[in-house]
Amino acid sequence: MARLPRGLWPRRPLLRVVLLLAVAFVAIVVAAVVFAGPRAGTEPAAVAAGVSDTPTTEADDATPPQPAPAAAQNTAPPAAAATPPPAAATSAAGVSSDPGGVNELIAQLRPLVAEPAAAIPDYDRDHFAGWLDRDGDCVNTRHEVLQSEAARFSMAPSGCSVASGQWFDPYTDRTYTNPRDLDVDHVVALADAWVSGAWAWADELLDRFSNDLGNLNAIAAGENRSKSARGPADYSPSAAGARCEYLVQYATVKIRWQLSITPADFAATERGLAGCDLEAGAAGGIDPVAPRTAAAPRATTTTTALPGCHPDYEPCLPNLPGDALNCGDLTREQRPVTVLVPGEDPYRLDRDGDGRGCTS
Repeated sequence: MARLPRGLWPRRPLLRVVLLLAVAFVAIVVAAVVFAGPRAGTEPAAVAAGVSDTPTTEADDATPPQPAPAAAQNTAPPAAAATPPPAAATSAAGVSSDPGGVNELIAQLRPLVAEPAAAIPDYDRDHFAGWLDRDGDCVNTRHEVLQSEAARFSMAPSGCSVASGQWFDPYTDRTYTNPRDLDVDHVVALADAWVSGAWAWADELLDRFSNDLGNLNAIAAGENRSKSARGPADYSPSAAGARCEYLVQYATVKIRWQLSITPADFAATERGLAGCDLEAGAAGGIDPVAPRTAAAPRATTTTTALPGCHPDYEPCLPNLPGDALNCGDLTREQRPVTVLVPGEDPYRLDRDGDGRGCTS
């Protein structure tokens, strides 16, 4: 506090005390005016409206559960992947316009964006198992898928394979009645999975992946050949209406198995999913969280199984009537097949007539 010049100080002590108290009071009033906060009636609009200024945090259960398979080393995302996905737009009424959780699916897929590792072992189809019969009922994975997706079907006399039925393939928008016209397709192709991280898996995981019902669809054989090992950047189902179903299933498999996705495939998936409704996709048989499981068999016809192995082949193949078996039905241990008598090939496994079938 500034001091009064010596000549201005009152000579009497009482007057000095009174003057000091007056000066102190003025200083207190000035400080109160300068440093006081907003008064009642002058608070910001958010406070006046009753909106809390406490920062909000996501709920603990908003983090998606991690899939059982471990991620491969080449799934580390690039630096750009750390950017959070854009929040879902909201309408004036405050209702989210995010179509059925598309942003949530993309958010889970984004951290997996990465180019394949520079040096990995060469892909070989034999790294993965063929169709397995895990429940021991003599119906392998291929025929479980055919059963699951059929409008109706009949089994061969052995009870082990589907002989006929009716299937609608959304990828081609056509209906088929001969199971031999259909391939059971891996939505995320085995070659794609291999370079995306599966190269580092143990055999047991490779076998599980190749028989994962959540990654399998019965589609027209020609469509499967056209798709090959391509991802969303280079492939889309022939029928435009199946695009959303395909993208949801592709993204879901990548997330569940923690397989990396190339920047090009991610961009195509994000762009394609922008017009999709995941809830509608789930209702159509694609669950964005859990893998599909085979439905209970419908309208089946079975008779007593024929005994023993087929006499025309080695190793042992089921003794089925007609040409009910094809190379896609065989396990890794059953391929290649030796045709014991040249020309005697009821299953038509040896297409080039050299005595060896299912060599690829």
